[in-house]
Parts: sequence; C-alpha cells; structure tokens
Amino acid sequence: MNSINKSRGRFIIVEGPDGVGKSSTVQELAKILGASHEAVISLAFPGRKEGTIGALVYRMHHNLTQLGIGSITPAALQTMHVAAHLDVIDTVIKPLLESGTSVVLDRFWWSTWVYGIVDGVDSKIIQGLIETEKAAWGICLPDAAILLKRQSPLKEEPQRRWDLLKAEYTKLANQESLSYPV
Repeated sequence: MNSINKSRGRFIIVEGPDGVGKSSTVQELAKILGASHEAVISLAFPGRKEGTIGALVYRMHHNLTQLGIGSITPAALQTMHVAAHLDVIDTVIKPLLESGTSVVLDRFWWSTWVYGIVDGVDSKIIQGLIETEKAAWGICLPDAAILLKRQSPLKEEPQRRWDLLKAEYTKLANQESLSYPV
C-alpha cells in the first residue's frame, strides 16, 4: 500500500483509450472486491454526477454545442478535465481512501497526458497540468494501475488515432511502472 495509514483503502486505476473496455472492467473489479466484503466504490474521471464540475466537463467533452460553446482548444479542454479531477480528488477520492474505502478509478491523470499529446498540445502545457494534479494527489499513489490493451476498439474510433493513443499509453505505463505496480 502506498500510504502511511495502513487502514487506508486501496487505490486502483484502470486506463486505456476510449473503447478499450475500461468502464466494464472497473465495474466488474469493484463487484469482485465488494464480494470479498471490502468497502469499495467505482468512480470515473471526469465524472458524471449531476451538479459537479465533472458532469459539466463530460458534457463539454462530448457535446459542446449543448452548452452553447462553438469550439474549445485541446489545451483548454485538458485544463477543464484537470479542474474536474482536482475537485473530486479533494472532495471525494481522498476522503474515501482515508476512511478505508477502496476506490477503483476509470481514468487517472494518464488520460490528460495521452490525449493532450495525441491532440497536439504542447508538452510543457500538459506537464504543467499534470504537476498541478500530482500536487493534489500528494503522497497518494495508485496501489495498482491497469492498462487495458486491445487490437481494435469496442466502439467506433478512428484506427490511426486509436493506434497513436495505444502507443502513448504504453510509453507512459512503462515510465510509471517505476513508481507503482502497472
């Protein structure tokens, strides 16, 4: 466990590109852990709970025009994702972990990095965003990171983009495996 408090809940992240099966895997893993009488909750970044920044960012990411926005740059979109992450880290995830509840998280800061890089955001901007999010996490590192891989997506995604995302996730997973189990 990556914390000083031994009663802290486990923190498991599941990562990979859209359409790889993260949401289903997160739900199944939470069921398995819960069946062993472990207090566990599954969550997703940026989140969809009404009344949260995460729900707003999710709608922004998937349907800008519904919010009256014509366009948004990839850097601004990733900044909005990090804002939603910061909010839920402090208000939901860290309190759950500290109470002994395990958290299985669909996405982590990895997606901010990968999607930002693939979408052409300057790496200095993305690095700054990631450093801000890492500061919010503090000493809280994942107990395990699961990177899902498939040859092709489960839903319609452009293959070229899918391949770029897979390659960037693999590179990042290799780097992060030096800090926690991947």
